Amino acid sequence: MKKIILTLLIFITGTSVFAKPNYTYTMSETPASAYSGTYVNEEIKAPLTQIGLPEEYLEPQAEEQGLEIEWNEWHARVRNKIMNDMMHTNYISKSLYYLIYTVHRNGEISNIITAQFVEDDSEFYKITINNHEKPRFDYEYAVSMKKGSDNSYKTYIYNIGNYNLSTKDGALIDAMKHSSFKKNAALFDRPYATKQMAKKIEKAAKSPVLNFPAKSKRDKVVVYQTMAIDLDIPEFKPQYNSSDFNDVEKVK
Repeated sequence: MKKIILTLLIFITGTSVFAKPNYTYTMSETPASAYSGTYVNEEIKAPLTQIGLPEEYLEPQAEEQGLEIEWNEWHARVRNKIMNDMMHTNYISKSLYYLIYTVHRNGEISNIITAQFVEDDSEFYKITINNHEKPRFDYEYAVSMKKGSDNSYKTYIYNIGNYNLSTKDGALIDAMKHSSFKKNAALFDRPYATKQMAKKIEKAAKSPVLNFPAKSKRDKVVVYQTMAIDLDIPEFKPQYNSSDFNDVEKVK
């Protein structure tokens, strides 16, 4: 009889060793599909934080958004600075000027080209602008720039006839494609202001006005601008505004 009782005690004790643990915390019925991007065993009903998953893994992941930088203020600010600097230049009145230059991230300015079209009432003027009916400018115009290994700016005279100038970006480049080189400007030629302008632009380098937006990834920006001195041309404004531009850089 003692042996039978001892055997039953051993059996009951052994059975309790292999029984499932009695968890007392509340079960969660949250479906696995609610945790996108996180592997979840659907058979587990315990709260996920109680099985060791950090809370940030359970929060929805924010989608990566592109940073959009508007450059419009920069474009207006830079052009207005250059234009204001030019007001102190000895220029010829009744002239149309085209300026092209490259602004670098480090504040340097390179590849400066300046051109001057002079209004002329002689029988030779053949250049119109924006399809205006009356030709207004001398068929000869001046361009100042540094070529190749030149250490300083030189002025060159080009000829162009029966041409319609534009106020759009790249207008000077297009005009030069339709022009023929005439000569290097000599000391006693008409005193063109283009060389003075090129030097003024070069001196503007490193100005805080040229600083790129902080998060920009651009290395350089090409700037086109025009100036009308003592000319009644509605397309030209005395100052640039940010609304004149639509330049957005998308940074990922």
